[in-house]
Amino acid sequence: MKKIKTCKHCGAEHQNHSNPYCSMLCSINGRLERRANGCLEWTGCVGDDGYGVMRWKRRDYRVHRAIYNLRHGQIADAKTFVCHTCDNPRCCADEHHFLGSSSDNLRDASAKGRCAKHLAKLTPADVVAIRAARGSQQSIGDRYGVSQTAVSCIKLRKTWKHIS
Repeated sequence: MKKIKTCKHCGAEHQNHSNPYCSMLCSINGRLERRANGCLEWTGCVGDDGYGVMRWKRRDYRVHRAIYNLRHGQIADAKTFVCHTCDNPRCCADEHHFLGSSSDNLRDASAKGRCAKHLAKLTPADVVAIRAARGSQQSIGDRYGVSQTAVSCIKLRKTWKHIS
């Protein structure tokens, strides 16, 4: 017979022997604190990038994404970002999140002055010239100061897609 425990957050009884919380939602909510700026900040473990991380049933999660999924339903596309209007990677406040693409996230960061200046080695004219160039990708790369892999990605339109 399993031992019955009381959830550390909501007080419900549960039989999850390895966790003091009855559900993933309680596990997250039990480690959130409201800050003066309105952020609902994760107080648990944080990854090297500053985002809250947790383990639930032997799987690792980013907390802001997990809480969004729990509150609003599963995000259909893995390429969809849960972006922060507050720029606080530990924040789990619904009102501070919006869904967006990688481009949306970068545009938001750039508009707030949080992006480093783009340090591209090539200009759009260089990209057009590389796509038209004949010869080995290594020799083309040497001419423009980029790697053979960079030339390959340009020619296959994996990078610089916006240049015709």
